[in-house]
Amino acid sequence: MYRLVHRGWPDSVAWKNEAALKEAADDTLRFAENLLKAATQGNDAQLAKIILRGASSILEHVTVESGKPPVYKFDLRGAGDAFLELATDIETLLSDLLFEDDEFMSSMMAHLALQLEDCQI
Repeated sequence: MYRLVHRGWPDSVAWKNEAALKEAADDTLRFAENLLKAATQGNDAQLAKIILRGASSILEHVTVESGKPPVYKFDLRGAGDAFLELATDIETLLSDLLFEDDEFMSSMMAHLALQLEDCQI
């Protein structure tokens, strides 16, 4: 989509592409605002911090100026980069949680093995 905007398009399809960009900007704006609301309602501080940072970054790349009709400013490349950064941060968090869980399970299994050895006659 970014390349299309950057290269431009024929006048015959301008209305269609501009409508698609407006819709993408509107959807992105709504998504980021809903994400911010969800982050404040959650109970995981680490995830909330990642989501707040990511959603705020996304919102920096889409703005709406009031008017009739409203004017959208949508930085496709910046928004795409912000989405990618958010996804990477969430993936890192999930990986860390999985690693912590794996360490916890290994520790529990070792503890259980020691208890079983003590129980043997």
